[in-house]
Amino acid sequence: GFPWIGAITVLIFLAGLQSIGAEVYEAAELDGVGPFRKFISIELPLILTQMRLNLVLLIIGTLGGYGLQLQLLNEYGGPGGRGMVPGLWMYNRAFYAGEFGYACAIGMILFVFILGLTFMNNRYVRIDK
Repeated sequence: GFPWIGAITVLIFLAGLQSIGAEVYEAAELDGVGPFRKFISIELPLILTQMRLNLVLLIIGTLGGYGLQLQLLNEYGGPGGRGMVPGLWMYNRAFYAGEFGYACAIGMILFVFILGLTFMNNRYVRIDK
């Protein structure tokens, strides 16, 4: 489905929203803050940690996932290989071509690439509380 809407993602955001204390909302109501301003000034800054975690999970799922493409297209990525993604290519090499070493090498390259993106995410997506 849509990257930000899924069972795990919703549970992570729900846990982040539940961790915000009631006293913060009470103070905002005393100051006369409306619902949109509560979201922008209180909830959004306090759930940025959960957004960063979901971004890492999104990167991992996008680059490593192949299930939807395998179901909708075929093991070759559809007509002309137009739907081929790295995870499906790894699956194809391992289970249809029998090249397990090549598939393992693809998996290791994916691991290093995802690790690099995760480090960049942790470095540049700063959260100051």
